[in-house]
Amino acid sequence: MGTNTAFFVEDRAAAQGLAECNGKVIGDNHVLKLRIVPNQPPTANFDTQCETKVRAELERRYNSQFQTLSLSNFLMSPELIKEYFLPLWRSGVVIKLLNLLDPLLSNLVGIDLSSNRLSSLDGFQSLTKKAPSLKALNLSKNKVINVRI
Repeated sequence: MGTNTAFFVEDRAAAQGLAECNGKVIGDNHVLKLRIVPNQPPTANFDTQCETKVRAELERRYNSQFQTLSLSNFLMSPELIKEYFLPLWRSGVVIKLLNLLDPLLSNLVGIDLSSNRLSSLDGFQSLTKKAPSLKALNLSKNKVINVRI
């Protein structure tokens, strides 16, 4: 944002680590000035442009031969991360993705949700109805998943 840069970190320890850099001299005798504020990055507004890019990303991640979808590390998708913040730990993002995926879900056999920092499956509840053929769900490399049945 102008000459400023915003960092969104996961926890207080990371924010404190950044705060310790405040006032330190970096390169060409410039002093690094930081302002730490508690905040959450905004979730993308799913306008037409965002939807188009997300659809293209989902198409790249869909394997029609095996009817599987990889949403692994979705937040860091190179085509999306530059403009959008789309974490799968936010149920609003998941609900929107599932709506975009609706035509594929009825035949989907497997979904890879690894490396998304998920701590629950909120937002994914509709998968049991929308994806009746689903047989494999990869939840590796996430936080502890709480599943409500």
